Amino acid sequence: MKDLDSLNTAEYAYEKRAEGSLRIKKILLIVLYVAFVGGFFGFCVGTRIVPLFAVAPIFLWILIFFTWPLVKFDITYTFAHGELEFAKTYTALKGRKVKNLLSIKVSSATRIAPYHGEAVEGNVRDLSSSLSSDNRVILEYRDGDGATHAVIFDVTERIAKLLCSFNRAASDALQKKLSSYTHE
Repeated sequence: MKDLDSLNTAEYAYEKRAEGSLRIKKILLIVLYVAFVGGFFGFCVGTRIVPLFAVAPIFLWILIFFTWPLVKFDITYTFAHGELEFAKTYTALKGRKVKNLLSIKVSSATRIAPYHGEAVEGNVRDLSSSLSSDNRVILEYRDGDGATHAVIFDVTERIAKLLCSFNRAASDALQKKLSSYTHE
């Protein structure tokens, strides 16, 4: 039996859409690619070794291969044993690479509620798929120093049930959202 087959575990993954600063980073990378090809062409013409430009597609592919995963990735989170673990998953040279981002004990959260864009104090990490997603939830917690942190992420019915069952701070609004899942 897999660990994720248990009643109190769940896993969810989604692609992070290009919005806000991520969109700007993608545009800047595309501009970098165009500038690289133009600069390499200028170098080849300036040194009078124009046939060298034939390797430009190979250099461009190498540049894209190592830089594009920085802006094209999936967010994966796993709920297991009362702990929520977030990771960034992207394609690397040797297959899929996973970078752990955050691990939160759900029982220690101070607030869990649907998120509709309201201002939040403290350090906020937006790990949701999109700014316009209807299933965004905010989970606020305190670290060992007492500083307030928050994470915004997409939620499914199963995750919402687990959040409500492992933490009494899950708001009535999240409970209502959970009941709207069952009525749809």
